[in-house]
Amino acid sequence: MPVWRKHEELFISARNGFRVVEWEPPGEGMTRGEALVSLLGSPDVFVEVKQPGWQGERRPRRIRDLRALSPESREQIFARMKQEKYIDLEGGPVGSHIAAMDVVRRNALPKLMDRCPNLAVVVDDLSVTPVGLPG
Repeated sequence: MPVWRKHEELFISARNGFRVVEWEPPGEGMTRGEALVSLLGSPDVFVEVKQPGWQGERRPRRIRDLRALSPESREQIFARMKQEKYIDLEGGPVGSHIAAMDVVRRNALPKLMDRCPNLAVVVDDLSVTPVGLPG
């Protein structure tokens, strides 16, 4: 078990009363989740953690939109993704909740099971965290 998982397990157990039943439990199909946790007197909960990054906010979410970009625009996007997260006073529209939900929709939902409660956790590194945004 990786060191960070041992610390995470201790944190979950000690601070929140959860017990890690299984690491990387089987999900739907051939997928695996992060953990199966339980709380005394409750059913086990399948946990899937997603960590979207700010780079994903830079490129179009749909393949057809990416293909529609000019070669110059595409090159600018990918060049920017190789740079540091924050540059000077760069700004733009904020839709970080869209990026977070897109990652959950594409990568977490297919793993979730109907046999037990599920929890999708988003630990983001987006330009602006979706926590507290309206809507």
